[in-house]
Amino acid sequence: MAALLADSFVIGPGNNHYFVDDAWSTARSPFSLYETYWQLRWRDGRLPPGVDSARIRPWVQVAAGTGLGSSPLQQVAQISFATGISQYVGNGLDPKATAARLEKLRDGHLFAPDPGAGGSWGSTAAAVRAMRDVGLPVPEATMREARSELAKLSGKLTPEEAVTTAIPLLEVFTMGRSESDSPVDAMRVSSAVLNSLNAIPPSALDVSWLGARYQLESVRSSLGQPRASVPADMCAKLVTPKGTVTLPNRADADTQGTFYARELGCRTVSSEVHRPYTRAGWVLGSAVDPYETLGATRAALDVADLLGGTSAYATKLDASIQQLWVPMLAAASLPPGARDVASARLSRVAEAAKVNPPDRANASSEPSAGYELVDMLVAVTVGGEEQRRVAEGVLAQRQKSGGPESMDAAAMLAIAGGYLNDDAATAKAIAIVKRHRIADSVYGVGPCEEGSACTSGEPSIPASAIGSWIERTRWTPRQRWEAQGLCRGYLCSDSAQDGTSLSQIHLALVCDEPACGGRFPFVI
Repeated sequence: MAALLADSFVIGPGNNHYFVDDAWSTARSPFSLYETYWQLRWRDGRLPPGVDSARIRPWVQVAAGTGLGSSPLQQVAQISFATGISQYVGNGLDPKATAARLEKLRDGHLFAPDPGAGGSWGSTAAAVRAMRDVGLPVPEATMREARSELAKLSGKLTPEEAVTTAIPLLEVFTMGRSESDSPVDAMRVSSAVLNSLNAIPPSALDVSWLGARYQLESVRSSLGQPRASVPADMCAKLVTPKGTVTLPNRADADTQGTFYARELGCRTVSSEVHRPYTRAGWVLGSAVDPYETLGATRAALDVADLLGGTSAYATKLDASIQQLWVPMLAAASLPPGARDVASARLSRVAEAAKVNPPDRANASSEPSAGYELVDMLVAVTVGGEEQRRVAEGVLAQRQKSGGPESMDAAAMLAIAGGYLNDDAATAKAIAIVKRHRIADSVYGVGPCEEGSACTSGEPSIPASAIGSWIERTRWTPRQRWEAQGLCRGYLCSDSAQDGTSLSQIHLALVCDEPACGGRFPFVI
């Protein structure tokens, strides 16, 4: 689990350090094929301090094999980026497995972006790039059609024809051609593409034009044609005063576009393009949302504490507390419930980092839809009068409403009953979880209507943790879960979770003692 923490900890750029979640998940991986590939291209394969190629390999192999569920990329792009990354980190991807994956995208002589979609020359160029990277031959049918289509293209092309048809055809031809293939048609078409792209006025240029020019320049180099420089006025239109290229409606630098500008000779390009990374690679933009990173960091510190201490990480969190999370709360952009959760998390993170936490907002009023377990956990984190107020509210709500007897309801009753020394509430919680028990330390999620027998046949790891804690089982829950096939080490999964989030890892560690160590196994 120490390795998981290291894979999850953002170490650069700069001083904003924090954790991202799901570093070992295939469905929700925080790592970006796109950013990792283009950062490696930008750096010519040289890794920044702390990044370990051996830690990049596992998730890249998943991307090449079955695909990353969290990636916004189409399947052919995932394969192409994965094989490209492998060229830099020594992934050793299996050519046969790559060929089998690509075969599922085959559409006659073309390749499709995703299974079931129609093929295109753009997707085919990406597939051929992957074949080149792992040493696979290009199908003869693909090469035959590429030669035929190149021969048909005229010497005058519209920008759309140049970008969507001519450039992918040229890429397929140059990557897959044999010594016997004449380059005459390709050289003629590449000149036509260059004329078409250069005819676009600077006022109409965008990052896609840069991409087309870079792809064309690679083709021209392969064909032995002279380098075609990009005029300074075109560079000026595309490169920002900060020396980077941005995507439409975005202020942050795009690594791919900035790489293109540098390689095409734009002189004002910055020497660095900064993006967050862990030792296992660069991460998705969605993975570094401050609310999500605060939650991941809160859980990670609890995991680190169980493993022997938080100091190695906690002392590095000051900048993120001051620059990311305090401003997030001050901006008041979070809805009330999320704001309460974030505030409670930040108090714990600041305490671990030995930083003065921000002033908490006033206690929330009773939620209009009634208290939920998360409200109870926030109150426990705050403590004092807030915990008493919510505990009393939970018991009053239960007496008034009755209703389905879920494991969350049992947890709320047990926490409130324990705090207020209410034996009736504690007994009610025990009665609820007994009806959900499937086997020793294994429980279903429910909910059950009051008074009914409701043993669920579907085991739930969170429900099992709650039930084991409430019933104070003498067994070690995680070992019981492993015997039921729900755990592999400390990765405990059920139909709703794969066990790789930091909060789930914390739960498995806590529940490696009888009755989950006598402590409530969830972190806020």
